[in-house]
Amino acid sequence: LLMPDKVSSSVVYDGLSDLNLVYAFAQGIKTADDTGSYTVSPILQSSSDSYSISLDTTTGTKEDGDPQGPFDLAVSVTGGDNNTKLLYYTTPCAFSSTALSSLLNANVSMPEGDTKLLSNSITYLTDTETNVTVDAKSTAVTYNTVSETIGTATRAIFMYVLPACVLILGFVFWFR
Repeated sequence: LLMPDKVSSSVVYDGLSDLNLVYAFAQGIKTADDTGSYTVSPILQSSSDSYSISLDTTTGTKEDGDPQGPFDLAVSVTGGDNNTKLLYYTTPCAFSSTALSSLLNANVSMPEGDTKLLSNSITYLTDTETNVTVDAKSTAVTYNTVSETIGTATRAIFMYVLPACVLILGFVFWFR
């Protein structure tokens, strides 16, 4: 689980400086030395203290020979004959609250920074302005629970005390 550094030179970065991004299961991107007529620009990077470990390791600590960061975690590719625009993110978990919830074993919503990153990405790729982001609403049912004592007391008041009071007041007015 990473909270990557943002690279301020990217258009997709706009408005993310004060927001948290959560980036799970990320992998570093290796960029070729010769990209031809394309320009590859980093959007998100790991810190300079980061390192990469292989999946078959038995420890989570840095060992000799492990690559040292920073690593590009998201890049923008532009250029070419057709004025190509491509955004490449190394994890699907950046835009999925379901994946993040399963990772953390808790029901969580997407961090505001991840939502803004998605909105900025769509704006950048479509050359349109997105002004409104509507957060998804949960369809989970929440139940109101009442303890047994409160339930019993409420039942007694509405079934016995309140009808008895109405009858007594009715008899008082009838006898007058």
